[in-house]
Amino acid sequence: MSCSCCLAPSVELDRPRQPYIDAALLVERCPLDNKRKSFASPRINPGSPTWNASRLQSLPIELYQTCLQHLDVQSLTNMRRVSQYTRFAIDGIYQYGEIYKHTPQAVRACLSTEVACHVPLRRLHDALTSLECYYCKTSQVYLFDYEIKENPKSRFGTYLSLYEAQRCCLFCLRNNPELKQVELITVMSLCTQRKGCSIRMLQGIPRLKTVPDSYGITRYRAFVSKSLVQSNAVAALGINLSDRDRRTLFGNDRTATIYHHPLVHPEQESNIQLTLDFTPPDLHKLVAQTYMSAVPFPYL
Repeated sequence: MSCSCCLAPSVELDRPRQPYIDAALLVERCPLDNKRKSFASPRINPGSPTWNASRLQSLPIELYQTCLQHLDVQSLTNMRRVSQYTRFAIDGIYQYGEIYKHTPQAVRACLSTEVACHVPLRRLHDALTSLECYYCKTSQVYLFDYEIKENPKSRFGTYLSLYEAQRCCLFCLRNNPELKQVELITVMSLCTQRKGCSIRMLQGIPRLKTVPDSYGITRYRAFVSKSLVQSNAVAALGINLSDRDRRTLFGNDRTATIYHHPLVHPEQESNIQLTLDFTPPDLHKLVAQTYMSAVPFPYL
């Protein structure tokens, strides 16, 4: 009879391997309260004597829902704990109902990574009902010292970038400079080494708290939660960085120059220009950080 230590690896192998945040782990870490129908206290209704004590509850339900749909996901989650009437009003919001029905994992991922306070409900719903990658349409691609003046053809976005709650494709997730990430502790150490810089400058930057798990195809183990920030948000602070600091934060964007063969005419050489589908080799840690900030996202 096998012992428990021998059975543990087999259970882990039977578990579906996912390079991004595991869906089963999100369900375990962040159970939603949408199926809970009752509170400890009875529900307040228009016939209750304390009904007019609340100005929000005295509003018509349609007007109340219009105000609620402009909140972010974290605020809506907190508001659901106020009363049964407020929970009933939030459940009746059209955008919230579609998100919970078709992609509750996106809500769990935003809450687990602590970016829900920066994710408006309407933006998340717009991403759910959109088809194309947001960054393919709005960003210019800078690849290998070569700028593409015209935006490339938009691809179907199969992922949701948790920083801005926008639909993105795998190419933009791996190559777009706007989605590059850096650890917050690295940025804090650079701020302490620069004159005129303070850690207080980082207070308003949206940060993502990683969920401890294994990520990427290589199953990079990140069992300690860390805070990640977008590199473009750090660049917007206007911190004077040296070339070494830029390589630390944004990576090395320089590539070796490809020279033509001295004995062969250029017309006879094959086209070895790097294509847009080329993915530069990254460290396993950087690839894993990419999957820490994204979840699969369906299309409605």
